[in-house]
This record gives sequence, C-alpha cells and structure tokens, in this order.
Amino acid sequence: MNLLEDKNAVYLFTAYGAFLGGLAVYLASLWLRSRSLERDEQILRQIEEEERHQSEAGSRTSDKRDRGAPV
Repeated sequence: MNLLEDKNAVYLFTAYGAFLGGLAVYLASLWLRSRSLERDEQILRQIEEEERHQSEAGSRTSDKRDRGAPV
C-alpha cells in the first residue's frame, strides 16, 4: 500500500505539521527570551558602571572635604 493512498496519511502529515509548528514557536520564543536577556544584561552593566563612576566621584569629593580643600 502506498503512503499517499493510506487514509491515515493525512493524520500523520497533520501530526508532523503540528509538531514542527510547535517546535518553531518554541524556538522563536527561546530566541526572543535570549535577546531580551542580553538586552537586560547590557542595561545592568551600564547601570553598574554609572554607579561605580558616581561612587568614585563621590569619594573624591568627600576626600577633598576631609582635607579642607575647596570643592
């Protein structure tokens, strides 16, 4: 019996299509989450760097005040 003549072939191809479609949606979801995670990581690194610069600037200002130097 030929696969295309089998009555259940429609169900087989439908099942494969549903599986591959679900897999494609899942992979797209993972890709979008990964992109979002990378973006969040970059933002956190920028915030961390800005806070480090602010704390360094603040410690320099407090050092000058401790020494009696004009700020």
